[in-house]
Amino acid sequence: MTVDMEKLNGLADELVDVLDEEMLRIELTLERLDEVRAAIIKRDNDSLEELLGIIHKEQQDNLSLDNKRRAVRARIAQLTGVVVEQANISRLCGFLAGDRKAILIEKQSQIAGMAGKLKIEHTATSMLLRDCVQLNRTLLRGLFGAQSETATYNASGNSSMQVHKGFVSMRA
Repeated sequence: MTVDMEKLNGLADELVDVLDEEMLRIELTLERLDEVRAAIIKRDNDSLEELLGIIHKEQQDNLSLDNKRRAVRARIAQLTGVVVEQANISRLCGFLAGDRKAILIEKQSQIAGMAGKLKIEHTATSMLLRDCVQLNRTLLRGLFGAQSETATYNASGNSSMQVHKGFVSMRA
């Protein structure tokens, strides 16, 4: 199959633009995760609610970028005669030469590195949230009692178990 190189070069340039936008989106996501963790640690509920609202609004931009990337991918697949699922940067670089190929390989490498960092940051945020949930459950069990027992401590630090009694009575 003969590939129209002029069209393919144009699509490669369009893909570079989409990848630049993708890298900006990943950087913004990394910043947002840092801000969310900071708000959680500082117990700044107002900032956290504001951040969650901003993140929700940014979802529309993310969907738009995803659709743009899919459209470029589909056009590249059609032009090169490959199945859409097999149309990727590595395959596209097989058709290209020179600067465009080098730029796409560099973008691919940068995005892979950023995606790795994003995975680490996402995991750190998830772990922080999980620790918050565990701490809250422990505090609530101590205040309202667990299903089986509650521990209370005296001034010297000795604990005494009070089975079926919470620190706070739930009776009106």
